[in-house]
Amino acid sequence: IEAYPNPTNNVTNVLVGFDFDRGTATLVDIAGRQLQYFEINSRTVPVSLQGLPIGIYLITIKTDKGSETIKILKGN
Repeated sequence: IEAYPNPTNNVTNVLVGFDFDRGTATLVDIAGRQLQYFEINSRTVPVSLQGLPIGIYLITIKTDKGSETIKILKGN
């Protein structure tokens, strides 16, 4: 998976580089606190960081084909 823009100010798009039938996205902060969890059904997944402080976040994409995590940097 990859994300753009990264770093971002508010929204990043996670690109899943393979086909899948069903999946989920989870956003956590660097301390491991879950901030968002939602189902996904397309290979482009917009994730909003609006209202969150500047810092490092992790987005995990889990599908029926596997699981991957990407680090996102939020700036100002």
